[in-house]
Amino acid sequence: MKLLSKYFFVLTFTLTSFSTMAAIKEVTLKVDHMDCATCPVVVRAALYDLEGVDKVKVSMKDKTVKVTFDDEKLKSSDLATAVTNAGFPAKLTDS
Repeated sequence: MKLLSKYFFVLTFTLTSFSTMAAIKEVTLKVDHMDCATCPVVVRAALYDLEGVDKVKVSMKDKTVKVTFDDEKLKSSDLATAVTNAGFPAKLTDS
């Protein structure tokens, strides 16, 4: 009986882990007009206002933003729209 309980626990943990991992996605946005120190702050705020955004990494040098998010709650296009609506035209990149 103990062995059966262990198998059940492992199976439950594994299935839960896979379903959680499947929802996480990372995209890169090309964001023009980020020219000052406050621009990344505004871009980050616009993205973190969206439910499902997990991590935002802004590169002023490359004018890109890497966003990790839950793709069951958001679409990639939602991220670009939020940044564009904050005043920074954004496009999804291929990488």
